[in-house]
Amino acid sequence: MSFHYEERLSDSPHIRTIWQTQSDGDGCYLAVADGSWDLLVVRRGGEVRVEVAGPATRVAPIVYHQGTNYLGIRFAVGTFMPHLPPGHLVDEVLVLRKATSESFWLDDTVSRIPEYEHVETFVARLARGRLLVRDEAVQAVVQGDPSALSPRSVQRHFVRATGLTQAAHRQIERARRAADLLRAGVPILDAVHALGYADQAHLTRALKRHCGRTPAWIARAYAPEGPSRLVPAEQISGSRAP
Repeated sequence: MSFHYEERLSDSPHIRTIWQTQSDGDGCYLAVADGSWDLLVVRRGGEVRVEVAGPATRVAPIVYHQGTNYLGIRFAVGTFMPHLPPGHLVDEVLVLRKATSESFWLDDTVSRIPEYEHVETFVARLARGRLLVRDEAVQAVVQGDPSALSPRSVQRHFVRATGLTQAAHRQIERARRAADLLRAGVPILDAVHALGYADQAHLTRALKRHCGRTPAWIARAYAPEGPSRLVPAEQISGSRAP
């Protein structure tokens, strides 16, 4: 691996995390499944493009090249762009149309390309213009708050706001949480019981599908005596593009 990864949290209710990378060489790694979607700003050799990476239901190989910088805004579950139906973006990457060298089109509005330190201002502007909205019912369910909606209504809200069913989103997030526990040194069987998997084989199938690795591989890679320095966290838990 030859890229540097940095991320930060945000106080914006629309944002899950903000991240950026710088590639010092060429390479490829596996990006894990993710129930959120990202807005990406990709810079290389004086060129810039803006992409929307939809929710990912499976592992995907990400190829990166020397000299490429990424800025990623990972949005909170329940936040979406009405003019880009999330159902059309699942496991897809959409390149947005450029307006100038430092701006791009969102629907019929020109937006300036954001910078890492000022993402919140950019997102707030999108929300004020209703280019970005959030479904309070979905956020309440994700946060474990009681909802007055029926299960059928919750399902409808989930699909509209995320492109995923509630069950699909829950499976992805559970696998990501399992990987986090294993990286933290939690024994495999303890992770199985903590997250309600039927047995170790059930956990193995889930991690292979959503994270591209077995529980044993993750546990070895991040063990204190293992090769953790050689295995970046993003390979297990995070970004769609380095």
